[in-house]
Amino acid sequence: MSSILNELVRQARGQNVPVAVDTSSIVAQAYTFAKLLNNHAIEALSVTLTRRIFSSRPYTPIFSGLMKTEEEWGAITEKYSAYDYIAYDNPAYEIQTGDKLGDWVLVLPEILRTVIVGGGTYEKIISFSSAAYKTGLRGPEDFARFTQMYVSKFKNGMAQEAEALGRFTVNNLIAAVNQTGRPEQKIHLISEYNAENGTTLDSISVMHPDNYVAFVLWVMARIQTLYDMLAIYGEGYHVSPDLGKNLKLNRHTPRNMARMYTLSKWSRNVENRVLPTLFDGEKLHIFDSEVIPYWQSPGKPDQIIVTPSTIDAAGHKITGTQQTLNNVFGVIMDVEAAGAAFIHQSAAPTPYDPHMEAWSEYYHYTKKFYNDLTENVVILFMD
Repeated sequence: MSSILNELVRQARGQNVPVAVDTSSIVAQAYTFAKLLNNHAIEALSVTLTRRIFSSRPYTPIFSGLMKTEEEWGAITEKYSAYDYIAYDNPAYEIQTGDKLGDWVLVLPEILRTVIVGGGTYEKIISFSSAAYKTGLRGPEDFARFTQMYVSKFKNGMAQEAEALGRFTVNNLIAAVNQTGRPEQKIHLISEYNAENGTTLDSISVMHPDNYVAFVLWVMARIQTLYDMLAIYGEGYHVSPDLGKNLKLNRHTPRNMARMYTLSKWSRNVENRVLPTLFDGEKLHIFDSEVIPYWQSPGKPDQIIVTPSTIDAAGHKITGTQQTLNNVFGVIMDVEAAGAAFIHQSAAPTPYDPHMEAWSEYYHYTKKFYNDLTENVVILFMD
């Protein structure tokens, strides 16, 4: 072992050229010894170990802003939206002798009713062994720390499921808007920049120091303009189902009702390459934006490949076609455009089994996620 240590020192000092070194006998690894229910191993550990660490660390999922409570979004949710009334000419200033009075016109409200139904139901099981506790734990403190570790791991698993739920809720929304949405909902930032400025940049050349700052300032102005447009009452940034009556559904999204997700690859570049060069970098902060490390796969952070659920022209749910989207920078959405929820949650223990000296806890829940394409959504591409 001393020869290995000396070789490491010599290489660190530059005295020897780097060569392969067998560090397996020096570097300790936290390796798997035994499961808790292996009582023989635990009994041995109880005798020999003087200090124990019960690994427990809470996990905070991304996309947490999508999560809804059961009261907000239950198993079956009806959503009603009113179409606008049209204006008629006022005949009061055109009356003449002989005109008939009392000819009132009935105008009933036009209502769009959307329904969000269903979800996936699941269960999880946690088992406990009093025999293992008696042999493996040395007292109330060990039991408390072990239980905390166990519960924390369970909660982290649920948090990870919530994150995955949120991730594919947003990915489906982006893909559905790309297929079904209006042209105004799909913004190709570099193409627009080139058109306005007479440049020929692409996703590679735009990162060059000579181009990047000016481009980022333009992008921030474009995003703030989109926020302004979304706040205006209109029909430009959502799908308006055709009910056969030539009606258009108008929406508006105030800034405090908008949510934005941006890809870390681009957002961190802005924070570290542009903001420090500005006198007042606070002006570049994006409203209520959450940074996402990747959309679907860490291997290709800016790519989404999904076959989304979407709606047809009449507003009926359909299965879309596969969407392969590259250079996805971000999405701006109304808070009601997408959401996820754990509903119908319940937990109950089994009776104690005196033969096995164990019992189990059953946890049941329903996972639900939804998109509403009749709400304002804009997707941003870095191409």
